Amino acid sequence: MNEITEPAPGDGGGVSAASISAPRQDCEPAPGDGGGVSAASISACRSGSLSYTIVHGVSDYYVISRRVTNLRGRCVLLRPIESGDFEAWREVRRHNKAWLSKWEPRPAPGAPDVIEDRRAFGARCLARRRERQTGTGYGFGLFVDTRFAGEVNLNSIQRGPFQNAYVGYWIDERFAGRGYMPEALVMVLRFAFQELQLHRVQAAIVPRNKASLRVVEKLGLRAEGTALRYLEIAGVWEDHIRFGITVEDWAECGSRLIDTWIRS
Repeated sequence: MNEITEPAPGDGGGVSAASISAPRQDCEPAPGDGGGVSAASISACRSGSLSYTIVHGVSDYYVISRRVTNLRGRCVLLRPIESGDFEAWREVRRHNKAWLSKWEPRPAPGAPDVIEDRRAFGARCLARRRERQTGTGYGFGLFVDTRFAGEVNLNSIQRGPFQNAYVGYWIDERFAGRGYMPEALVMVLRFAFQELQLHRVQAAIVPRNKASLRVVEKLGLRAEGTALRYLEIAGVWEDHIRFGITVEDWAECGSRLIDTWIRS
């Protein structure tokens, strides 16, 4: 299965605090001066798996930071990967080198090896944390019975008129085919639509990557066409089938997917 961090249209997924609306619920005054904003105009909010700090603007509420907590399913726990997960992450990536490398971009020339370099892994974790804080991305480690088994990431989140994210995922070959990734993807879709309030989530998959295709097909994501030479994978510009699901689709199928993959 492949994990794609995909370029988004526009400004590459960058988002300012003033472009993100937060749910107007469960709010209470937050401590501190909010970096120059009066205490009366700051609220700390919590909605499901998210904690928000928001500014009460003249016409809207604006998120200025986010912190995601754990997402729990029937068999799977999704949580942010931290520097303390390095040994477990390295073992899985070493074991699955042949299984994963053919579906992933090559590292940039001269870049440190994030699989073997603890400091590079820590920098990766820090980058993911900053994405969560700005609301531009949410990376999750996938854990089964406390054992690290893969990742699911919402990447390149854009707000404004797009309200879109790209989802990428990969799983340890030893855990593949057991329903863990479909369960995890349903959890992330619920998070994207019901908590982040996105309008669309997309995935792009190399046509011969049958394992990744089975995941989106099981969930009924809509195939929206093939993009020719879309991303450079393992040194080759590969065609990708693009899949999409919108919040309107989720309103029709979300309860069924949750019952099938999380509650059953």
